[in-house]
Amino acid sequence: MRKFLKLTAFLLVFAGVASSCNPECPPDCPDEYPQNISFTEYSLQGTSCQWQNLPYDEKVIIINSNEELEKYISCTEGGYSIIDFSKHSLLLVSGKTNKEIIKMLATDLRQLSSNKYELRIEITIKNVSVIEPWNMALVIEKVSEDKYIRLNTNLVPCPQELLKTTWVLVEKEIDGVKEMLPDEPYPVTLTFLSDSTFCGRHDANTYDGTYKMLVPNILLTITRITDVSDIEWYLNYLKQTTTISRIALTDSTMRLSNNNSLILNFVSKEKFEKDYFKLEEWYNF
Repeated sequence: MRKFLKLTAFLLVFAGVASSCNPECPPDCPDEYPQNISFTEYSLQGTSCQWQNLPYDEKVIIINSNEELEKYISCTEGGYSIIDFSKHSLLLVSGKTNKEIIKMLATDLRQLSSNKYELRIEITIKNVSVIEPWNMALVIEKVSEDKYIRLNTNLVPCPQELLKTTWVLVEKEIDGVKEMLPDEPYPVTLTFLSDSTFCGRHDANTYDGTYKMLVPNILLTITRITDVSDIEWYLNYLKQTTTISRIALTDSTMRLSNNNSLILNFVSKEKFEKDYFKLEEWYNF
C-alpha cells in the first residue's frame, strides 16, 4: 500500500514538472498568445531634427533611454517630442527599397511568446526603379532590450499601377489543391481600366464589369458576358470571379482570393509573353 502511495505521489510530481518544463511557452500561453500590442507612431516632422546613423538593415532597435535615442537624432535648433522611458520604449527600424515609396503604414504589432514579437509594415510603392531609404519609429509600452522583434515588410504596388497592366490567368487553387488550366492557346485575360471598370477575354468570349478596391480588399462585379462559350471551366471562372474579396500584388503577379479557399493566380502580360508566347498572336490589344 505504501509503495502504491509513493508511486502515485511520484507520478503526480513528475506530471507537474513535465507540464511546466517548456520555458518558451508557459502552461497558459495558448490563451495569452498571440497578443495585439498597441503602438503610436513617433515622428520628427515639424521639428528641425532628423534621423541619423540608421543602419537600414530592416532590424528593429529597442530604445529605452534618452541617451540611446540621441545617437539616432540630430537637431539644428530646438528639440523633439519627449518620450517617458520609465513607461515606454521606442521601436526604431529602417531599410531600403528599389522602388519609389508612396506611403508607409505599421499595420500590426503582435506578441508571439514571452520573448518574441512581430511587427508588420506595409509599404506602398510605384513601379519606378530608384533606391529609396525608409524608416519608422513606434512608441509602445516598456519592454526590455533583450526581446526579439521580427520584422515582416509587405511591399504593395500602388493601386493605380493596376491600370497599366493586363493580367493573364495561369493557375487556380481550391481548398489547397492546385488546378492547372487547360492546355490551349487562348488564355483568360483581365484588364483594369481607369474608370473603375475591367474587361477580359477568353478566345472569342469577352466579359466586362466594375471593381471597388482598397488594397488588400477588392470587389468585382461582372455586368456583361458574351454568350458564345459553353466551356465549363471558363464559366466556373466567371462565377468564381464574383466571389473574390482579396488581392495581393507584386510587380509581375496578382493573386485574387476569397474566404472560401479559392485562389486565382495571374501574371502580368509582360511576364506571360516572356515565359510563354506573345498574346498578340491570338488577341488584339
